[in-house]
Amino acid sequence: MTGPITAVWLGLIAGADTTDTVAAVAGNVMWVATTYMASISVAQEVKWCWFLLSLCGLSGYLLSLVRIYKPAAEAKSEAVSELYTKMVWLTVGCSAGYPLIWLFSEGFGNFSVSFEVTAYSILDIVARAVVGFMLFGGHDALGDGESLSQREFV
Repeated sequence: MTGPITAVWLGLIAGADTTDTVAAVAGNVMWVATTYMASISVAQEVKWCWFLLSLCGLSGYLLSLVRIYKPAAEAKSEAVSELYTKMVWLTVGCSAGYPLIWLFSEGFGNFSVSFEVTAYSILDIVARAVVGFMLFGGHDALGDGESLSQREFV
């Protein structure tokens, strides 16, 4: 649920087209759904096929964020571009960690369940909560150019 919301946030910040945002959300949903299918698959061959499909969804999601949204953010303003760049690279870095954890926990069975849950929790907090706070903290870059202290609230 939070992955598509993050894709929509980043699309709104960048000013991306609706179709580009839908593509990013679809890539994220495909990534999560196929990772789930890989986790519940019993046969090894089927599990690895689902995992490879999940990597395709992840690459579509990340390419949308880095290659399609980025020019739209740069076209808005320098402050928006800077905020977007910080948020997207944190998102990309965390998103790259999910398959690595899956690979060594569900795939090869090297990590314990406790470690897996802890690692996923840390990635979730950084990828969602920290990026959310960055979004809320960047209201000056996203505003109408008037600082908050100079606005008149009636």
